[in-house]
Amino acid sequence: TVLTFVVTVTDDVGATATDEVNVTVQDSGTVDTTPPSTTGSFIRSTVKGVAYFEITLNADEPATTYFRLTGEASIISGGTATTDWQTYNGVITVQMVKWGTANFEYYSVDTAGNTEVTKTEVLQ
Repeated sequence: TVLTFVVTVTDDVGATATDEVNVTVQDSGTVDTTPPSTTGSFIRSTVKGVAYFEITLNADEPATTYFRLTGEASIISGGTATTDWQTYNGVITVQMVKWGTANFEYYSVDTAGNTEVTKTEVLQ
């Protein structure tokens, strides 16, 4: 496929110039149908008997990653305190309710629109 771009410029006194550029686009013949795979790092620490998790998510290709937290815990940084799906933008810190359990769910969608199966990590 050849795309043609025509550019016309006009200066301050009204003079114009036009130029044309042809760009050839080749189809690689390959369609991406493979969903991304996201890995999570869940580092647990305890302060005065309360558990905290520092969570980092990484997709194996360019993708948007989503997460949510349900159960007996709160997001204290890297997201908002809601059970709605959120876009991952960096490290998330979760504070557990003492002796509580929570589910941290996450998945990614790549630039071709392929959606990964949701993964769940049980935090306690």
